[in-house]
Amino acid sequence: MHFGVVAETSPLEHRVPLSPYGVEELTARGHTVTVERGAGVRAHFTDQDYQRCGAKIAFSTDEAWIRPDVLLRFRPPSVPETERMREGQVFASYVELPFIPRQTLQAYSAAKISLLALEEMMDERARWPLLAPLSIISGRLIPQIAARYLETYEGGRGKLIMGAPGVAPCNVAIVGAGLVGSTAAQMLQMLGARVTVLDHDHAQLERLERTRQGHLATLSAGPGNISRVCIGSDVLVLAIHSATGVCDKVIKADHLRTMQARSLIIDVSITQGGAAETSRPTDVLNPTYIVDNIVHYCVTRIAALVSRTASRAVASALAPYLLKFADHTVEQAIAEHREFDTGLVCVNGKMRRKYDYIEGRE
Repeated sequence: MHFGVVAETSPLEHRVPLSPYGVEELTARGHTVTVERGAGVRAHFTDQDYQRCGAKIAFSTDEAWIRPDVLLRFRPPSVPETERMREGQVFASYVELPFIPRQTLQAYSAAKISLLALEEMMDERARWPLLAPLSIISGRLIPQIAARYLETYEGGRGKLIMGAPGVAPCNVAIVGAGLVGSTAAQMLQMLGARVTVLDHDHAQLERLERTRQGHLATLSAGPGNISRVCIGSDVLVLAIHSATGVCDKVIKADHLRTMQARSLIIDVSITQGGAAETSRPTDVLNPTYIVDNIVHYCVTRIAALVSRTASRAVASALAPYLLKFADHTVEQAIAEHREFDTGLVCVNGKMRRKYDYIEGRE
């Protein structure tokens, strides 16, 4: 099979879904990989790096797009880009379907292309294998982000996460005990923070209790407990993931009025519309804003802050699935593998998965 890595057009997206090492895995099995010139440069992978691992470099955009059977990129194609594609081509990316405008979906249908949404791929154990590496990276970044935006000159409360002699550490509440929330909890405990994790899944809370590495409390994520942790938290991390693609608003505008001045909300759930009523998408150039004297950090793609690490982590997880996909037609892949049945949200222009459109994101 012929795979193609095409360059990102967004100036804020530096990741690439297939690193040179991922290319090496595919070419070693006899597959062809074409990489658009400069596609990996923002993640510090040169064209020469790709060539050494067996890739061919496409020196024009048209060449990069038209020949491969499967195109790879972090972000889905735009309307003009669908005009470069041919009927039956597969585009694999993090589609984030609720944010795709209706006119773009209509263009996909008209072009009769297929979309493999990497974040939708679910395995037989009900896990998201292509979302997992980004979730873990995001969780590990949470302490860095919290430490920065608690600083006085970033507009925060002016507090140190681990405290100081004679000064208590910060209180951090995390709503959601999935991969992002549990990873963040582990990192923050090691830094000395007082961490409270809330979730409806008691098994997840039990697992966290067994891996306790510091001061950790667990609570059910009922409205009363959420209200109580808002009052005393220096940092509130929202790490809810919904199988429907759109998460519930568990933090209401009224909650902000009970929180301490200049405390910090980090809404990782912004990728699914946000878990706070006051959340709106931000980017790495303008990551925060203030509502009711509460700092909001709502960057939509946190893992993009470490583009090289994220690229290599995704490539490591993705390559085995590309090898598996190469052995099947699209129809066979859907019939035989749950990952492709859930991930192929559009086949030859026909949508297989639908969400209500959420405005406010490019």
